[in-house]
Amino acid sequence: MSQPPPPAGPNPAGNPPPPALPTNSQPAPSTVKRPNPLTSKPAIGIGSFVIGIALGAGLGGGSGTADVTTQPPTAMTSAATPTPSATSALTTPATTTAASPTPAVATATAKPNYKTLSSRQFKLIAKDPDAHAGKTYVIYGEITQFDSATGTDAFRADTGPKKLRISYGFVNYPQNSILTGSEARLKKLVEGDCFRAKVTVVGSYSYDTQIGGNTTVPLFRVDAISVYGSTS
Repeated sequence: MSQPPPPAGPNPAGNPPPPALPTNSQPAPSTVKRPNPLTSKPAIGIGSFVIGIALGAGLGGGSGTADVTTQPPTAMTSAATPTPSATSALTTPATTTAASPTPAVATATAKPNYKTLSSRQFKLIAKDPDAHAGKTYVIYGEITQFDSATGTDAFRADTGPKKLRISYGFVNYPQNSILTGSEARLKKLVEGDCFRAKVTVVGSYSYDTQIGGNTTVPLFRVDAISVYGSTS
């Protein structure tokens, strides 16, 4: 405890008495302002560090090492705008163009040109019928055989390039030939008829003769035929 002051007595020097000291002999506190430890930057850093350690310890369940468990991301279901499919209702409709009818072109088959022959030209055909196959000519002749041996669609005839006059039941065409055609076209022909025919050269034809030989002759296809007389 502090001691009480001595009783006041007369100041022999006549000076005023010294001021009374406060009861507490401790010096007055300093007026220097100190920094607040809660708001200073070092304190904030240390506090954050301590809070981080505390949170880590809490998440780790008290163990020294915190086991970090990655939580699966929450599936976000959003109503996405549907992507239009390839078969969208907005597909441009197919344009149907009515095609203009193509006018039918009448392709007329060119009529064959049946050429008349000179004596020399006819001899060249008789010599090599195969070299003239497919060519068309006008020939004349006399039917020399048209029976069951030849059939109803072919006959044998003596032929030539020019029309010969029948004299006393006789005519002399020089070339032995075979002519074939449709049965309907040849139906009214008989042996001895003399004719004018439009023919196509087929080629050469070989056959056996009645006397046991073999001969090769020109083969003609009859395209048209008309009778101008008979030797019968």
